[in-house]
Amino acid sequence: MEKSVAEASYFLPPYDARACAAATETTKGVVQSTQATLLPKKKFSFSSRKKKEKAKEVEGGEREKEVGEVERDVERAKANARGDSAAAASAAAKLAALTAAADDGPGLRDLTGETCVVTASELREANGTGAGDYVLVNLTDVTVFILGAVRALRCHNLKNVRVYGGPVEGSVHAQGLDGCHLEIATRQMRIHDARNGTAFYLRTKSRPIIEHSTGVGFAPFTFSYDGSEDALARAGMEPDPGTWREVDDFGWIKQQQSPNWRIIPEEERVAPPPAP
Repeated sequence: MEKSVAEASYFLPPYDARACAAATETTKGVVQSTQATLLPKKKFSFSSRKKKEKAKEVEGGEREKEVGEVERDVERAKANARGDSAAAASAAAKLAALTAAADDGPGLRDLTGETCVVTASELREANGTGAGDYVLVNLTDVTVFILGAVRALRCHNLKNVRVYGGPVEGSVHAQGLDGCHLEIATRQMRIHDARNGTAFYLRTKSRPIIEHSTGVGFAPFTFSYDGSEDALARAGMEPDPGTWREVDDFGWIKQQQSPNWRIIPEEERVAPPPAP
């Protein structure tokens, strides 16, 4: 795991790298704690070699019994440790991602029942020259229009939120979405813990990834605003490669279609509102 995280840090965004490192350290701690608890300690003795040889046969049977019991304990502990480490790693990853999202960069936080329009000039003022990161955290019943390019977009803890914008020149990390609607163009889409009919209308350069999500739908990106075609072209997202429909579910390892996501039928798709 440590080797994989080290290799992945070359291309992962900083917050993803921190989350992976935290999950690895948590798992490592669980393994070390389990080993310290279950592995038998070596017995220290000043006995001579002759005494050891005489006692060997007597101790052999007891030792064999002890080893058998320890092996059974280890197997039971492995099953428990797998569950504990997975839960701990997941919690650590979520905590690291949420902390990074809350602390890093400009964005919208802790809003309810509002409509927010973020213009290209506001993005430039917030990030200086060039596209920067933008965050949406702890929003409820909010509509957000992002009318300009950003480098990365992080969406965390959103309920009944509608987001229209693009392009995102790097990645979108969405976590904790409940009944939301996101229409965005991005190079990479990472989704964790989305539920209750959350819909993603996407244009992506790579396959969207979902994890710990259920009841989510996917459709093609159709939102536009003044200058959006030029922005998409500059970001290398013209034309649409159609990868929005090639979703990878990290929680579903079978070859059959994952039940956690679907392609939204054309008759159910919702047209985006006109840009302000």
